[in-house]
Amino acid sequence: MKTLFAILTFTIINLQAFSQIIDLPVFNTKSHKTLVIEKIERTPTQTVFYMSISNELENGTGSFCADRQIYIKESKGDRMYFMDHTEGIPTCPESHQFKKTGEILEFRLYFPAIPENVQEIDLIENCSDNCFYFYGVVLNTTTNNEIKLFEKGVALFTDKKLEPALTCFLKINQTASDTQSNIYAYSSYIIPLIYFQIGDTQNARNYFQKLKDSQVKDKQYFIEKLQSETFFKELK
Repeated sequence: MKTLFAILTFTIINLQAFSQIIDLPVFNTKSHKTLVIEKIERTPTQTVFYMSISNELENGTGSFCADRQIYIKESKGDRMYFMDHTEGIPTCPESHQFKKTGEILEFRLYFPAIPENVQEIDLIENCSDNCFYFYGVVLNTTTNNEIKLFEKGVALFTDKKLEPALTCFLKINQTASDTQSNIYAYSSYIIPLIYFQIGDTQNARNYFQKLKDSQVKDKQYFIEKLQSETFFKELK
């Protein structure tokens, strides 16, 4: 009995450890502007995409359906996982008929389990007309959070909200999981630039030197960009 209990406990713990929820995963590109992956649920037995689409046609009409030939493809490989079934959305040729502009259809797509080590996938509808796709969907929770923080920093920097932007980039610079990523490299470049723009020349000097001493991707390119400013050009 103790052996059976230990086996069951070990199994439950491992199932829980493997389960993963990715909220609003980031991606490289998609086909439909209002189609959203709200979250992805990964378990040892299945992969579930929680999705929604908003009807933005001005006359309020329109329709949407899910083709039977929807599959997940590993972005860095050829292996594919075909959809098992759907919930909340008709399967083509049947379709959901929108009744008004702004109406949102929420639905789920169910697939087999994806191996835990797969960190980026493509979601593809294989059909003949108006098919949807998402390419480069990131499944790593840490990477998702870092990308979202970086995008927030870029938006703040663009709006000239320099100090809140600096907070975002400093956090990335201090906690990044991959110091060879593009995100880490751009953050290493933007930090001294922001410090210079807000008048903190000591920290601008310190972080410029940190960039020079680093092994970030495309380091020389970022150094030269900073050196277009006289202040950085004169630093030895």
